[in-house]
Amino acid sequence: MNQAQTELGLLEWFHIGEYERVEATIKEMSRLPFKRLRTGISWADYHQPEGRKWIDWLIPRLTSEFELLPCFIYTPPSLGIVPKTSSPLRNPKDFADFLDDIIGRHGTHFENVELWNEPNNLSEYDFTLDHDWEKFCEMMGAAAFWMKKLGKKTVLGGMSPVDPNWLRLMYSRGLMEYIDVIGIHHFPGVFDTRSENWPSTVKKVKDIVEENQAAQKIWITETGYPTVHHREFEQLSHFMECLDAPVERVYWYGLKDLHEKHPTVDGFHLDEREYAFGMIGKDEKPKLLYHELTREPIPTWTARYKRWTRHMPPDGQALDKPYALLVGDFCEEQFGLAENLLQEKIPVALYDLPADQNAIDRLEMLINHFGTGVRLFLADIRNRCC
Repeated sequence: MNQAQTELGLLEWFHIGEYERVEATIKEMSRLPFKRLRTGISWADYHQPEGRKWIDWLIPRLTSEFELLPCFIYTPPSLGIVPKTSSPLRNPKDFADFLDDIIGRHGTHFENVELWNEPNNLSEYDFTLDHDWEKFCEMMGAAAFWMKKLGKKTVLGGMSPVDPNWLRLMYSRGLMEYIDVIGIHHFPGVFDTRSENWPSTVKKVKDIVEENQAAQKIWITETGYPTVHHREFEQLSHFMECLDAPVERVYWYGLKDLHEKHPTVDGFHLDEREYAFGMIGKDEKPKLLYHELTREPIPTWTARYKRWTRHMPPDGQALDKPYALLVGDFCEEQFGLAENLLQEKIPVALYDLPADQNAIDRLEMLINHFGTGVRLFLADIRNRCC
């Protein structure tokens, strides 16, 4: 599977009542190559005074613009074993009843139904209250069975972390009989300490599918890379890597940095990386990934990046010969200096993170004209480590 075949989507979560933000997101996404959107539909919000009105507006509005993957999640506290949104249900079949109501109201708007989000993440589902996963399997099994009866395809909420043993348990409990797609969440170089690459991560899941002689598809339902410490090029690189993952579909997170007024699942500002996953910063300034996505077709700039990698020394290795080192903003003057040195047969090593399209064009011109005389260190001197 490559980027020409991968179905690409964006992930955005909205808070109840964010009508203006939804409209702004739709307008911004019209400039980007995302025709699919994954978003959360909170069952807990549905129980709020304005919740039904909000969801009755949100689903039709989004599906008028995108192919929607609704992720149904969050226990109404009044229905949980304990009063919190991550609680197992007292009556596991209540979830199927909620979905039946949603399908009755809005089922013509979407084809796929995602059941929960990161169920093996304690913050999203408190499995300490369901030690043997019995209630979870009953809840998801009833919901998946009924969704299939109503003609919907089912997506098992993305594992985070990817856990083959947990997935094997879901098969042994019979849940997977009614599941069409297995979602996975993986953040190489961010939250996943082993930083496994996409082929090895996907293979762990595929092996369990084959072990059970099953046929579920595998989607990356959430991945992304934060730009803390000015790592915009790394965000671009990770985006391109996930496009080469051996899966049918990828949902990238996200459009804009999380506003500082909002908590993450685990609370306010416990991990500042959580606030920097957007392609547009808090100051509304587009980042490098956004520039690339709005300027050229994806295959064009991914091909360019692959050409550039041939000019990047492997991590931890010294250059093979002396180079003139140019550091800083790759402006017109810097470009002229590099060009003069290269014309004098003096190799140049450029330590820079191209911040705009003009800088990208200048780098491309030097590489095309001077080939191996150019070495690239694509980083920002403000990075903590490079």
